[in-house]
Amino acid sequence: MEEITKTTSENTVPWDQRRRIGFFKALGQTVKLLLTRPEIVFARVKTHQDLGEHLLFYLTIQLLTVLSMTILQVLFRPLESYVGFVIMFIFIVPIIIVSLFAISGFAHIFVRLLGGQGGYKATYGVMAFSSVTAIFQVIPLAGILISMVWGIYLGVLGLKKVHALSTVRACIVFTMPTVVVLGFLFAVFYVPKHKYLEDNDKKALQIVRRISNVLERYAASHDKKYPVNPDWIVGMPPRIEENYCGQNRNGFLIHCDLKEDGYLITATPVMVGKTGSTTFSVKTGGLLSPPRPGKKIPGSR
Repeated sequence: MEEITKTTSENTVPWDQRRRIGFFKALGQTVKLLLTRPEIVFARVKTHQDLGEHLLFYLTIQLLTVLSMTILQVLFRPLESYVGFVIMFIFIVPIIIVSLFAISGFAHIFVRLLGGQGGYKATYGVMAFSSVTAIFQVIPLAGILISMVWGIYLGVLGLKKVHALSTVRACIVFTMPTVVVLGFLFAVFYVPKHKYLEDNDKKALQIVRRISNVLERYAASHDKKYPVNPDWIVGMPPRIEENYCGQNRNGFLIHCDLKEDGYLITATPVMVGKTGSTTFSVKTGGLLSPPRPGKKIPGSR
């Protein structure tokens, strides 16, 4: 720690001295300083707002983390395609750079809304240096949790230091980019998928009910005997234009077990969670079997 102190003051940290003491030595000392005395680094962010310096630190930490995790991946579960890894590693650099600008921009909007005193560059610096906890992600199982919790602590501390925000306001600022991103991903991926599955479920349920209704009508006019051949009901009301039995309709396989004294009609998703969420069944008398526990019948209240 004494060696770090020699290259550290209110206006400079080891990262500033990397040309003199060496790149990786400066990196290591700055990482140690951020994990033990982060207020020193954030004091430097407040006075020295060089986007290039901050970006280089952020990029180095992220790339070293990705590289370390990839090495562990290769050691314990070899990669199937090294070409794919090289391509991924090339494209990840611009993604990392853009992500820091975007996250800092989102955060700074809330800095201004909540009365923060510093500028965008200060927010950018805090986001860059608080990313140091990404190095813990190489730890199996607990690494991601440690990285997230410690990263929030550093980010909140840094925002308080450079923007004179309260702890609560700093927490809001630091977490809002994550909330915005998660909200965006939810709107883009989950909502359409959920709507697609819901629509498919409704269509499958309508088909089994429709077939059941026709079978009941048939039995009512044939001395309570049900048809044993699905072709016999094609063209009968209500709206059975074709033989659905044994067919794939909207990602559901329709199966018809027909006997003179009863029937069982089922619609089973080809891929659960992708083409449908549950299997629907209707048996003799038009009785609808309940879907899996926790799954409501579409259209029911």
